[in-house]
Formats: sequence, structure tokens, C-alpha cells
Amino acid sequence: MHGSLPAISFAGLRYGLAFLCLIPFVLSSPSQRAALKNLSAKEWGMLILLGLVFYTLTQSLMYLSLFYLPAVMVSLVLNLTSVVVGMAGFFLLKEHPSSLQWAGVAVAIIGACVYFLPIAFPQAQLMGL
Repeated sequence: MHGSLPAISFAGLRYGLAFLCLIPFVLSSPSQRAALKNLSAKEWGMLILLGLVFYTLTQSLMYLSLFYLPAVMVSLVLNLTSVVVGMAGFFLLKEHPSSLQWAGVAVAIIGACVYFLPIAFPQAQLMGL
């Protein structure tokens, strides 16, 4: 399409603009400036890694998946992130979710099954997943 902005460029501009809008609030707060000054080199590295993985890689891959999958399927898969995080917390961190949280996990899984079953993904959609 003529004159359109590629999705990954749009995502980069979106997060870059968000950074520019939020940085004055951080820099104008003495406590926030002090927190930034007190970060160690290791913490800066972790912060940069988080930015690269969470914003750059994750968001780019999400936009790429929209090329292969319908938007509703991408949304459903992204909404299942909390289930994956909850399960990882249970097994890796030995956290114990409440009954209500387990019910939420069950509802999310049942909803995904209702949407996806019977499982029959075209080859192109497998790339998006």
C-alpha cells in the first residue's frame, strides 16, 4: 500500500514517542533521578536487556505474527500470557495461586480450547504462532 508505515516501524515510533513523553516526569522527580543514579552497571545491563527483549523483540514478533494470523487469534494468544506466567511461577518459584486464580486459568484454557478446537492450522498460521 502506497504511503503506509510498516508495522515494526510504527511500533518503534510508538515506543520512542512514549519514552520521550515519560522521560520529563522521571527527570523532574528527585527520587526518580536518585534511583537512576544508584543503578549499578549490572542493573543497567538488565534494564537494557529487558527493553530489548520485552519491547523490541516481543513487540516486533507480535506485529510479525499479525502478518500470518487473524488479529483475534493473536489477541487470544497474547491474553494467555498470564496463564504461562502463572504456571511458571507455580513450578519455578513455588508460588501457590488462590482458588480464584486457578479458576481464571481454567476459564482461559477452556476459552482457548473452544476457539481453537478442532486444531487445524494452515501451514502459514503455524509460522505466526
